[in-house]
Amino acid sequence: MIELLNSIQTKSVDTYSINNIGVPSVVLMERAALAVADRVIDKVKGDVKPELRKNNPVLVVCGTGNNGADGLAVARILAQEKIYTDVFIIDDEKEGTEEYRIQKSIVKRLTDRTPCLRCNYKPLDSYNYIVDAIFGVGLNRDVTGINAQVIGEINKSGAYVFSVDAPSGINCTTGRIQGAAVKAAETITFGYNKTGLALEPGRSHAGHVTVADIGFIKEGFERFLSVGGSDSHIVYEIDDDDLRNLPRRNPGADKGKCGKVLIVAGSRTMGGAAVLSAEAALRSGCGLVKVFTHENNRDTLLKNVVESIPVTYNDNVEELADLCQWADCIIAGPGISTDDNAKAIMGIILDYIGNKDIVSENRYVVMDADGLNLLARLHAERSADYRLNSNVIITPHVGEAARLLNTSIDDVKENLVFSAVSLAKEYGCTALLKDAASVITDGSSTYINSSGNPGMATAGSGDVLTGIVAGTICMFKDNNTAYYAALASYIHGKAGDKAKDIYGVTGMKAWDIAEAVSYVLKDIG
Repeated sequence: MIELLNSIQTKSVDTYSINNIGVPSVVLMERAALAVADRVIDKVKGDVKPELRKNNPVLVVCGTGNNGADGLAVARILAQEKIYTDVFIIDDEKEGTEEYRIQKSIVKRLTDRTPCLRCNYKPLDSYNYIVDAIFGVGLNRDVTGINAQVIGEINKSGAYVFSVDAPSGINCTTGRIQGAAVKAAETITFGYNKTGLALEPGRSHAGHVTVADIGFIKEGFERFLSVGGSDSHIVYEIDDDDLRNLPRRNPGADKGKCGKVLIVAGSRTMGGAAVLSAEAALRSGCGLVKVFTHENNRDTLLKNVVESIPVTYNDNVEELADLCQWADCIIAGPGISTDDNAKAIMGIILDYIGNKDIVSENRYVVMDADGLNLLARLHAERSADYRLNSNVIITPHVGEAARLLNTSIDDVKENLVFSAVSLAKEYGCTALLKDAASVITDGSSTYINSSGNPGMATAGSGDVLTGIVAGTICMFKDNNTAYYAALASYIHGKAGDKAKDIYGVTGMKAWDIAEAVSYVLKDIG
């Protein structure tokens, strides 16, 4: 896992290192500048022959805050390494921070001593390399005026852009664009990666992210767990190292001990969701899958997922109550519609959750699609006990989340971490909020999954995810539900990446993702 800090937590780590421990800010700034300069030097020297570098200078664009001070230090280091460098300071008449004034004074003196450093610039589209040092991680207002204009010119320049700590204009807590934002090829960020660089659109604007150790004091890290608001805590990004935590199959295992999944999915006219969830659950490692679905779907299910056990209904869904007692994990909702049968089905599922101590018995319920729409309706009407528990995982996309929270899609997308935490606390469950980068939380432990690609925006992809969540969670025997759901989301994205390699972004289907799950798990043994 990778630790992610929001903008307030990042500032607190910086302040603690300087004020409490006594690390001078100029020392941190020098190490930050060296980290950025090293990446720029590697790129330029790899691309441009020495005799041509004078004609291919690097432009460093600086604001008048500490991020601009970092940029001025980068310019000085580049010039000392014989990389021709131009400096452009936006709104140069501003007094700026103390660190900015120190770095500006040094640069002004150096321009008289070396031809490699110049405090002038040509039109931005004449540079092959630009270092963006306008705004840092603390930006909390919209970018307007000359700053927005310069950012626009950087993005139109066609240059290879390095951003210092964060792309200027990106909110490092939410990942949102604050009016205008630099689109970087690389971002060199300091100390820790940032939450906003793991979420869209911040992730796309950051390009390749390098985390540079510049000397922040990391001891006593827990002091920052509650920094940034009463609901704030450190967020973790799932990565390949987490796949090593998947348990290996016991040599003496039998199918009944490898996880029993009950999939409640598929109405009279929507049978595909049940098929996709069943295939994904089996590919994810569970031993047995029963599918409670409308009788119209029996033949399709048996034709496509012959290993599954169909239990069908027409109008009578009472058998479902007994089936719930059989399962280690229940998937409830994909394609069940919102008719009277669906309402009866959700009533049985909610009764099971309310009457069964599923947490102590390591049992789980995954709610998706129509199940969530019905849950939102019950919540609004206060017509049922909608309070869930941490072993219930809801998997809404942003539209479903808006209905569950009785708000707008724009409000949900404005701060995905906050929205996911709100879902978990409002419903007393684990929330997997699906987006280009998904947020998974039980309200106190929060994870981001950034695996996957745009080709996964295809019908049925969410049904595949529910199957993977169920199959993955059956491998474990404790109640760290949010982490397991995050791991399942990561596997889903990795499977999508495998499918992309075979079929491409445009041509891949949900079934391709489900089949690719076995390749992801095969790669880890």
